[in-house]
Amino acid sequence: MVYSLKSTEIDKDGKPVEVSAQKIYEKYKSKMEVETVFDTYKNLLQADRSYMQSDESFEAWVFINHIAIMLYYKIFNVIKDKNKLGKLSPKDLLMRLTRVTKIRIGTKWVSAEVPRSSQVIFKELGIAVTQVLKEVRD
Repeated sequence: MVYSLKSTEIDKDGKPVEVSAQKIYEKYKSKMEVETVFDTYKNLLQADRSYMQSDESFEAWVFINHIAIMLYYKIFNVIKDKNKLGKLSPKDLLMRLTRVTKIRIGTKWVSAEVPRSSQVIFKELGIAVTQVLKEVRD
């Protein structure tokens, strides 16, 4: 016996239209993506509450959080495109990147050693950490 999940929804003309299981799944999946964005705001960016005391400060806070979530999803897509989501999350990658530093020796800035495990991940994702450090120095 084979079961087929179908549902109906109302189209723009007000007529009922059958919806396939695939379409139902896609709608549910997009709902989950929205939930994931709010979870990211709340847990990773800790942007679920604002202590701003003026409208201008609040607008700036919202704008900065908007940019942060856009960058987060750019990172997410890089990891996804390289099929690494099972092994690496955007938060993990951001933690590794925060440990990439430069140190000052006398009058010269030198790249600190990047752990080998991070180097491998950066290379797999196409992230040129040494190039980024060089640009920061100049």
